[in-house]
Amino acid sequence: MRVSGILALALVAAFAAKSADAQSNPPHALICAFDRQFMCLPNLDRCNKVDPAKSPGWALIDFDTGTYSICEPQGCKTLKAIIQQDGVYLDISLPGGAMAKLEAGSNRLMEVTTVLLGTFVSYMNCRPAK
Repeated sequence: MRVSGILALALVAAFAAKSADAQSNPPHALICAFDRQFMCLPNLDRCNKVDPAKSPGWALIDFDTGTYSICEPQGCKTLKAIIQQDGVYLDISLPGGAMAKLEAGSNRLMEVTTVLLGTFVSYMNCRPAK
């Protein structure tokens, strides 16, 4: 599903307010790097912080194609995304038990993915992809 023109304009406006570079070259894609990540398993009473060195990955959100890529050094898994605006946030629904929320004005992303019965909660910082 493609991002609507109004939604894309709202996103571009939010990024333009943060960066003069975004005004001359609006982002059509964002690359997001891990800041913090937590792993929650059913047999634990809490979530454990994941060492970033053990989880070298990033996310790529392409608003032109409506895709969200979960990337590791070995390659990326690209998923079709449903992107909807919710106030200052963009809700990103992904197949297979994953979702993300982007705060457009701050370039912060929260991603939730599931593996078997475990859940990973990741916080990322995003910047326009070149």
